[in-house]
Amino acid sequence: MNPDGQIFVDSLGLIGALGSVARIDFVALSPAERDASPNPKMAFSRQMVIPLDEFLAVASEMREAGVIGGLGPLVEGRVPLIGSVAQRA
Repeated sequence: MNPDGQIFVDSLGLIGALGSVARIDFVALSPAERDASPNPKMAFSRQMVIPLDEFLAVASEMREAGVIGGLGPLVEGRVPLIGSVAQRA
């Protein structure tokens, strides 16, 4: 985190929920790790933990605004693991 409180990330990692809590992993390009190309690798940076109802409310607003697609079905009150955005990129 920088001095003014902002957190810089390059992408979202895993997004999942269990019970009443959603967890969102942030990933960033690693200054030290490289792939075979040799491009910087994505590495875990931070995790945001947020109440599930707040996460779903924000996601719903973003979906209605056309910023994101659907979240998929809820299973027994839990959001399914959405996956890694960094791995799909």
